[in-house]
Amino acid sequence: MNTDTLSIKQNLIWNSVGNFCYLVSQWLITYLTTRIGGFSAAGILSIAMSLGGTYVSVANYSMRHYQASDVDGSYSDATYISSRYLTSFISLVICFISIVILGYDEFTATCVSVYMIFKVTEAISDVYQGGMQKRMRMDYIGKAYLYKAACCLGIYALAYMITDSLLISLLLMTIVAAIIVFGYERRIYISLPDFNASSTLSSVTQLLVSCLPLMLFGLCLSAVGQIPRLIVGARLGDELLGVYASIATPITIIQVMANYLFAPLTTPFANYIYEGNITEFWKLFAKVLITLFSIAAISIIGAHYFGTQALFILYGESIIGYSYAIVPLVICGILTAFVWFFSNVLTVLRRTKVLVSLSAISVCVSIIASYLLVDNFGINGASFGLIIALAVFSAGSFTSLIFDSKLRAFRQ
Repeated sequence: MNTDTLSIKQNLIWNSVGNFCYLVSQWLITYLTTRIGGFSAAGILSIAMSLGGTYVSVANYSMRHYQASDVDGSYSDATYISSRYLTSFISLVICFISIVILGYDEFTATCVSVYMIFKVTEAISDVYQGGMQKRMRMDYIGKAYLYKAACCLGIYALAYMITDSLLISLLLMTIVAAIIVFGYERRIYISLPDFNASSTLSSVTQLLVSCLPLMLFGLCLSAVGQIPRLIVGARLGDELLGVYASIATPITIIQVMANYLFAPLTTPFANYIYEGNITEFWKLFAKVLITLFSIAAISIIGAHYFGTQALFILYGESIIGYSYAIVPLVICGILTAFVWFFSNVLTVLRRTKVLVSLSAISVCVSIIASYLLVDNFGINGASFGLIIALAVFSAGSFTSLIFDSKLRAFRQ
């Protein structure tokens, strides 16, 4: 096995290509569900994605950037892995309990449960990838995403076309994902020559306690994005939720790609802080902001002029009447990319109290704004509520970074 580290550019390319293909495959899964099963099936899948996306944050524990920026080796590889198995189990239990409380019908509840297991495979994959990222070997990550993109999409599409069953398709996709995670990613990670297999219960406990604020932050941040969708489903019904989710999913690729494009920069940011090189830190920070603003301008202009045509090509004439939802959703995607970037930098600085405070405030804003605006503006109300919540988080994060004590060189 080649153990040489890759350059930042090489890591960016591998990570971006792999994640882009995987994101497209996940969108195609939603697209196929809409085309084959209709908006009702898309609505059920959206519920599964919303709940799964929220509760998997407990499994992830928002630990990825903490792990990737652990450049001085405060915790061993085995400690990170053990903690992820524990948090994954807890997230499953919480999800199953919430399904019972929410009172979904048997089919919806089963679909949500299976999809949650699929998200847990992603959470376990994430801890393996965090170790690879810290070693600047994101080529393994890119390859894993390429395998999952092809295999998960392929089995899901084939199963849906043959069985016309959302549940069977989700189940087979989950099995394939688990095979890749444990058969490829785990094998690669534990084979790295500097893999540290030592771990104790006390070290796992200490890590979980240290990252507890990050978990709360991740849970809140996930809820900020999912609450508006759940309110749409509750107030406007599964069909309109399916419409909203169908429009939102391809747009989500913009925000997630922006996040994965800059994910390899977490370790360089951490190294600059560790070395006290604050000037280079701010230079890299400025480059990222300029890139994000450029992506924002291109995305909004493209959505305004070509969004309706894109919807027609993807879903046909039945969805054209909802094209007014495109631009607000694009703005949501852009703001989410900013939020993820700011939160990554705050994690590198270990400003966990700031992250928890801002995310908690944003949850409250998302709930209040979405409830008020959905009734008045329909599905756009969900986007407007999310925009307000994300803007509050972004403004607070940027202000915190400007006045951070570790970054005083910026003001000198």
